[in-house]
Amino acid sequence: SLLQALNVEVDGTSTGTATEAASKASKQLESFLVPERGNKDQGMCLVMVDEMDQLLCKANEALYALFEWAARPGSRLILVGIANALDLTERFLPKLRARGAVPKALCFTPYSASELESILVQRVRSAEQAGDDADAD
Repeated sequence: SLLQALNVEVDGTSTGTATEAASKASKQLESFLVPERGNKDQGMCLVMVDEMDQLLCKANEALYALFEWAARPGSRLILVGIANALDLTERFLPKLRARGAVPKALCFTPYSASELESILVQRVRSAEQAGDDADAD
């Protein structure tokens, strides 16, 4: 994992408490994703977070940190968040604008009933064919 590659211990055994370990891990991850000015030769880092709306909690500090790191000048982080709530950043993360980390939203329309039917029929046919092929062996 990324934290293992950065040599970060998150179980709290070497740094005291789990909170201290999480804080240390966060700082090391930040320095990896948002390097100092002279250390940009490592390339970009794409982080995709699916079901981002499921990560919401009272403080939302982890999500704020990800958005902020991606918005900083010289950041190596490209953050792609996938959520069902179209207004996730406006409603649940209102401090992003004040912190200068307003993301660009891409909205995709949901499948229509006929598109869902077509997908399901295609998947069932593929599964039936795979079953027939297995029976032939």
